Amino acid sequence: MKALIFTCLVIAKSGIIRVYLFHEEKTGRVIVMGGNKDSQDQDIKKVEKIIKEYNTQKDNEK
Repeated sequence: MKALIFTCLVIAKSGIIRVYLFHEEKTGRVIVMGGNKDSQDQDIKKVEKIIKEYNTQKDNEK
């Protein structure tokens, strides 16, 4: 398994189902995405991209 870019990304697994969770402590916001075992690598890349875009947008709002 590859190392994840985000230490705050949690992956919950049950059988072939995967749920990816990102929690922002300051605001309490949670980003949730689901997938399955067969597309896990692509799903992780997608959720990492979403988190990067979220953080970039948040930084631009300051």
